[in-house]
Amino acid sequence: MKTLTDTSTLSIESNDDIQLACEYLAKRDKIISGLVKTLGIVELPHRDHKSLFSSLCEAIIHQQLNGKAALAIHTRFNLLFSEKNKAPRPDQVLSASDQELRSAGLSSAKVLALRDLSQKVLIKEIPTLNQASRMTNEEIIESLVKVHGIGRWSAQMFLIFTLRRSDVLPIDDFGVKKGYSIAYNNNTMPTPLELLECGQKWTPYSTVASLYLWRVANLA
Repeated sequence: MKTLTDTSTLSIESNDDIQLACEYLAKRDKIISGLVKTLGIVELPHRDHKSLFSSLCEAIIHQQLNGKAALAIHTRFNLLFSEKNKAPRPDQVLSASDQELRSAGLSSAKVLALRDLSQKVLIKEIPTLNQASRMTNEEIIESLVKVHGIGRWSAQMFLIFTLRRSDVLPIDDFGVKKGYSIAYNNNTMPTPLELLECGQKWTPYSTVASLYLWRVANLA
């Protein structure tokens, strides 16, 4: 993990890094400290993507769907192009008909988003995975939201689950807001500004704080 003096590209590389983050957060936020004691050390799932394209395809497909439904559609989408369930290439997506893509369970809006993503990857309007690894969080977000159907939330999920960046706080995420309202005994959902203000004390480990808030929301 990079040092705290270089937080713009700080990433979580191991469970030891999460342990370090938990110790840091516990000293700065008594609520998070209590969650660490109650829930133990959370894990950041590994998503082994070989390209930014495959990662963003998954992000688009998973938008506004529950886990099982999204996984089923994502699997069918991959199988349209490969018997070995490997992620397709941008040119393959562009060559497929709308009917073929819809047969995987994709909505018209997601077909449009996947086509726009494919086009922008081919003409190199967005970075490769290797290039993204050297960019700051905001630079990556600014680049990715140019793609139709990818907003700030989807870009943040890419930062968290693919690049494993340590300081990402998705202030518009329902699960994070719900977890916050439960953990901090609020009667109403926090506004994005309230989350942002609270999150200042979580830097540079806002991602780990978010993992705990998601866990609280899922346990409710």
